[in-house]
Amino acid sequence: MQGLRGRTEAGWSGEAAIYLFAALLAFGTLAWMEALHANVLVVESAADSSHFVRDGLMLLPLALAATLWGLRPHRRRGPGLPRAAAATATAFAGLLTPAAAAHIALHNADETAVAHAGPGGAIAPELAEESHGLASTLLHGVTDAMLALPVAFLLSLAALALLRRRHERAALPAAPRRRLLLTASTLVVAGAAAVVPVSGAVSPDYPKFAAPLFIPPVLTGQNIDLTMAETQQQILPGETTKMWTYNGSFPGPTIRRPTGVPTNVTITNNLPESAGSMSTHHHGAQTTEDSDGQPSDYLIPPGASKTYTYPAVDSGGAERAAPQWYHDHRDMVTGRNVWMGLAGMFIYDDPFEESLNLPKGEYDVPLMVADRQFDAGNQIPYTFLENGVFGDVILVNGVPQPFHDVGARRYRFRLYNISNKRDLRFRLSNGQSITQIGTDSGLLPEPVSRDSILLGPAERADVVIDFAGHRGETIVLENADAAFGPGERDAEVMQFRVSNEEVTDTSSPVPAALRPLPPTGPPVVTRTWNFDRTDQKWTINGKSFDPNRVDAQPTLGTTERWVFRNPTSQPHQVHVHLNDQKLVSRNGQPPPAYERLKEVWHVDPGEEVVVDIPFSDYTGKFVIHCHVLEHEDDGMMTQFRTLPASRHHSPPPSGSAKDTLSRKIRILSSKRLRRILRRGLRFEAAAPVNGATLRATMKVRGRTVGSVRRTRLSRGRVKVTLRVSRRGRARLRPLVRKRRRLRTVLKVRAGGETRRARFTIRR
Repeated sequence: MQGLRGRTEAGWSGEAAIYLFAALLAFGTLAWMEALHANVLVVESAADSSHFVRDGLMLLPLALAATLWGLRPHRRRGPGLPRAAAATATAFAGLLTPAAAAHIALHNADETAVAHAGPGGAIAPELAEESHGLASTLLHGVTDAMLALPVAFLLSLAALALLRRRHERAALPAAPRRRLLLTASTLVVAGAAAVVPVSGAVSPDYPKFAAPLFIPPVLTGQNIDLTMAETQQQILPGETTKMWTYNGSFPGPTIRRPTGVPTNVTITNNLPESAGSMSTHHHGAQTTEDSDGQPSDYLIPPGASKTYTYPAVDSGGAERAAPQWYHDHRDMVTGRNVWMGLAGMFIYDDPFEESLNLPKGEYDVPLMVADRQFDAGNQIPYTFLENGVFGDVILVNGVPQPFHDVGARRYRFRLYNISNKRDLRFRLSNGQSITQIGTDSGLLPEPVSRDSILLGPAERADVVIDFAGHRGETIVLENADAAFGPGERDAEVMQFRVSNEEVTDTSSPVPAALRPLPPTGPPVVTRTWNFDRTDQKWTINGKSFDPNRVDAQPTLGTTERWVFRNPTSQPHQVHVHLNDQKLVSRNGQPPPAYERLKEVWHVDPGEEVVVDIPFSDYTGKFVIHCHVLEHEDDGMMTQFRTLPASRHHSPPPSGSAKDTLSRKIRILSSKRLRRILRRGLRFEAAAPVNGATLRATMKVRGRTVGSVRRTRLSRGRVKVTLRVSRRGRARLRPLVRKRRRLRTVLKVRAGGETRRARFTIRR
């Protein structure tokens, strides 16, 4: 018996040693690949650590199979340890290539689920889908296999050297035992893949329909002051939530103004200096370039103020009354800034709407809907995810699932979706239809009765709901597209509590005819814009946003036909600054009655939307972008410049070629962060005039990290080295710990001119 037990223990100890060395091979190879991918090996969050463990477990059966392959009996005597180790490494790399597809899929699901996975780990189908194509997936697998070869060879060489003799004594050829090892490791991997990817924490619980709807304060003056500051908001029960707000509320004050009358809005940036410069965009307004809220120009530095002027004029006359809004529009951090609370409503009124006698006053209720994710301390930390950021709590005017007391009469609701990514499909729980009377750009030609209304990010709908005949009832405004999340948080938006009392409705029934569409001339140019994904970046026509590039130059007084196409697997929200657009066709079909005139277009995968845009009133540089804010921040934005009617060509540069800054600053040094920190960033520019002062600053995510000043330059090109300051190093340190790459802006000024270069620095 003792002899039998000894042989058994020796056998299983050999198997355990094989499993141990297989685990070493798996995790050692993973760490090597992560290091070469420039990932952080010592992760700070439990979620990131669990991802690392899960990936190591996924590699475990591959490493075990490769180790057993290296230990297999050879007919030829003495194959040699190097040859066996090479066989192990080759087998491991070969098995790793197809496994890369699973790795990429799980990583993508984790990245998009980090802020919104529900208790059961359910993830929206649009988030779990693979954003990489088959070719890039296979290329990724081959690349990882090549990275794995050297470390797999070295680890397997050491393992085989220790195991070969033990293998000969340990009765390894027992086939059931070997199959048991492989089966056990496969089950471990299946469990890890099913459990570990659930990475996002769920927001704290709260009672639904327990808090009344908040109505933001209303500002009506011609001169309005707004202050951006960090404030504490009571949103969920318990601790307050730190947010960035306008005038201390979320949403900010609602600005209501008559059309055709200018409005001056002075905005002061009192946010923490770390937030960087800001840029407020009046979304839907037609205004001059310097008041449009440019992503990279006309910024408001910390502690500074800027006055925006909104003329409320379109084609020489008063702009159409419409439910517009305002929000931050700073390039690369718009998603973060809006997520933190920088948004408010801006509603234009005019005599035409007044003549229709629609519900008004307390019966005209704006509803700004957004989703947010809260941690255990009721805070809303923001993590950039290139596919878009979700939350699991639906807020209406900053209140989670509020209730609103209404009378048994008609109400007008301005529905806003200001989520970063989430689509909302509004419907009523009692099956009652909703009468839509307007869109982003004002009233429709005629009302449309709808069972549900889909609004993507930044879209609005002007609706009338009649509560007559529902005295004493409760009706829930639902989200019919609650594809995932913790149940009612996504499916139920707010509750209407209809009073038992009789009320007098002084408004008129919605008329059969509302507002005709504005006339547009025949299009003189057709342009196509592909909202695509190129080189793992969100792009328009294959290019990322560059503030120094203009891709179209329409002429005032003309109409152009623009075609928006979505060849990707995710929906996009196309927003064109400056002018409203009239829908020509969607997927070749005539425009539906509820979608005629807008300035934000929901474009699903594979869709094509054709619009006519009349250009009027204002020359200058404006942007077109996706209003899924993380797509925009990742580069899905470009610029067009409107030209005066007398000009049909690009404006000449100011001055001659020899006395202007180069149109694009040339980066001469390596873009690796460690080299920039050590040697500085070298760039090349053209000096505007002899003896001019050249200044340059480098900003990373809105933070200045380095500057340089050069004088006594000769005419022609000059090479300059910008070194990162000590303060800049301190600012970079927390950013470097969390990111593999940092998007950077180099700003060069000389002789009254400014040029910018955008690039990425990597660890």
